[in-house]
Amino acid sequence: MKGKRGRTSLAHAAKLLEDAEKLGTIDPTAALPKLEEALEACRRAGVPCLATRALAGIGWASVTTGELGKAEEVFQDAYRSECPYCRPIIDRRYARFLDYLGRMAEAEEYALRALEDCPEGQRGFALTTLGLVRYHAENYSGSAEAHSEALATIPVDSPHHLIAQANLADALRKSGKLEDVRRAERIYRGLPEAFLGMKRLTVARAKVAWGFAEMLALIAHLDPDLRPWERKQLLREARHHLTPAVQWLTKKRLFLDAAAAQSDLAAIKMQLAPLEVLDTLKGIPAKGQQEGSPYDVSQVLIAAKAAADVVFSLDRKEKLWETLRDLRQALVNAGAAEPVMIYADY
Repeated sequence: MKGKRGRTSLAHAAKLLEDAEKLGTIDPTAALPKLEEALEACRRAGVPCLATRALAGIGWASVTTGELGKAEEVFQDAYRSECPYCRPIIDRRYARFLDYLGRMAEAEEYALRALEDCPEGQRGFALTTLGLVRYHAENYSGSAEAHSEALATIPVDSPHHLIAQANLADALRKSGKLEDVRRAERIYRGLPEAFLGMKRLTVARAKVAWGFAEMLALIAHLDPDLRPWERKQLLREARHHLTPAVQWLTKKRLFLDAAAAQSDLAAIKMQLAPLEVLDTLKGIPAKGQQEGSPYDVSQVLIAAKAAADVVFSLDRKEKLWETLRDLRQALVNAGAAEPVMIYADY
């Protein structure tokens, strides 16, 4: 689309860049040619700020294709821009480049600079970058802190919110520290209010409820100072939030996610009322598919049901825990997210 003087219109250039950037968050390699097209359109439109954003995206996409020399040149070109709004975007992308090179101290320096200077609307992305850099530097508590804040910052109706949840879960699995989990739990506790007045966000609501339940169950496992009734209270609250999440995921035909969430629900019930575990396991479909990918956990599910269908003794409880862990691992192998909660009693 061109104006009277043959230049690409601003609206067209901005739309090309927006679409390319969205693709870049999912698949930077596939986004590279679209980012280069957007760069040319932004230059023809005479908007240096948009062109600088495109250069920053091209720099990171070039890293993912292994073109490190090109990436360095593109980033240096981007840094010649005098647009103050673009500098945090460049810093954020360049931090990922340095992270890729293993220059972790410099990567965190640039990530922190991007966070300090970024406008409010970019804060969630800057926090995500900081969290990833810290994760790769094996600073898992620092990573969990950044990702927790990102989760609170990114709108719940954004697809990046689910990414923030996944990043936080990865950091917490590596950290294993109670204070990190409690921080995340406080963030999750406030998220349901963010959905008030919003519609058509069933999956997002389900994932938040599921994540919240896992935080509660993990605290119940990790905190040695909890009194028995406090531990039970946390597990009951986890059950309360996870039960509708299973229903919502099933309603949206996300059967693998629903099966994994229901497996987590069985593990929570195992700590509250072991006799209820069998009925929960019966609700898990042994076979199914999600988004075109089939799964089959028939054998491990049969074993778990058999272990649950007994009069419980100490050794039988240990056997049931073993089969529940096998079931959850089978679901992970089929493509479900790994659990954050721990499949064990105390």
